[in-house]
Amino acid sequence: MLLDNRRVLLSGEIDDSNRYLAAVSVTVSSGERTVMICSGAALSQRVVLTAGHCVCPLRQAVPGAEQGQEISDASSCATSVDAAMMLYDSPSKVRGIIRSWSAPFSTGTVRPHPELKVVVDEERHVQESHADLALIVLDEPLKVPGLPLSNKEVRVGDEVLIVGYGYDETSDWFGSERRFSMNTVTRLATPKDERVLIRQPGGHLYRQDSGGPCLRQGPHGPELVGISSRWLGEGASFTSTYGYRRWLRDEVRRAEAAARPRKEPQ
Repeated sequence: MLLDNRRVLLSGEIDDSNRYLAAVSVTVSSGERTVMICSGAALSQRVVLTAGHCVCPLRQAVPGAEQGQEISDASSCATSVDAAMMLYDSPSKVRGIIRSWSAPFSTGTVRPHPELKVVVDEERHVQESHADLALIVLDEPLKVPGLPLSNKEVRVGDEVLIVGYGYDETSDWFGSERRFSMNTVTRLATPKDERVLIRQPGGHLYRQDSGGPCLRQGPHGPELVGISSRWLGEGASFTSTYGYRRWLRDEVRRAEAAARPRKEPQ
């Protein structure tokens, strides 16, 4: 794959040094048809966190709602999805080519946050966003350590690094590269709209993807502060994980405990 300066400007750098292996690709299918490709953040080898609207697709709202209004909630989610990790080989010295390969997909069960609710109008402007998070509990473990959750909320002006695989507007293709870029927090969550708004590099409006990890440097390395929702609505944003730490940690412990081999009685 040739390096493209326009892609770097629009969508960030390719993670060809494999710094962010915990950012995985997430594929939602219906039968033989791929419905959505998003990103996800490995919290452990068995648990991936993604955006709720990735695995619980927007659908027509209930009768009586505004015309064209769509909703995503925990009542209508994919029964299972696939997650995979991408590894890059060392860049070729010939024409700047970078080759990559994916580890086998691991199928998982979706566990949305029970209070998930995202509402958009007919122009896809976000009217409400709450608990836009969902976990994927994998049948087979990923060969990557999980990301630690940050114990500090983001603030306006913070720089947040976002990693993802999503839609590439320059090539009209999904999920082909893992890219990262530094973004600046411009607005914190509100009671009705929990999205944290960000300014992307150069102020561009490249939509990229949803579900990928939003990272901030902590005392011992990168820490997870949120999950990207850049594919949702009209502005670049993410959902902060700070207020959901207890739910996330409880679910990870539950999934990891269920995966441990049971000891046979003596």
